[in-house]
Amino acid sequence: MENLTAPLAEEVPRAIEALDFDRTRRAYWEQDECIFIERFLPAEVVQHHLLPEVEKLRAEVHRHYIPKHKKGGSVSYYTLMEKAPVFVELYRSPAFIDFISRLVGHPVMPCPDDDPL
Repeated sequence: MENLTAPLAEEVPRAIEALDFDRTRRAYWEQDECIFIERFLPAEVVQHHLLPEVEKLRAEVHRHYIPKHKKGGSVSYYTLMEKAPVFVELYRSPAFIDFISRLVGHPVMPCPDDDPL
């Protein structure tokens, strides 16, 4: 797999570096291993490099609904690879993998290409 597109390759490590890591990690654990980082990437990067890719996937979302519980949707790994590989590239970014490993306190590895589930 190729490296991230130039703007993301520069912005992901910069975004991680800009975080107060100790605070982020503390929040992750305090929120039962869940974290939402507002404005992680600059708005221009999201607007010009990620949102157009999301639009390519809109018709590919598999919707599901569990009455009185939740509703959601998913896009297959193979569809991501075909129509919006930037998201797989982000997922496989060495900087992102290192960040997640440090956040959870254990080494993590992305799923192999032949095991998309």
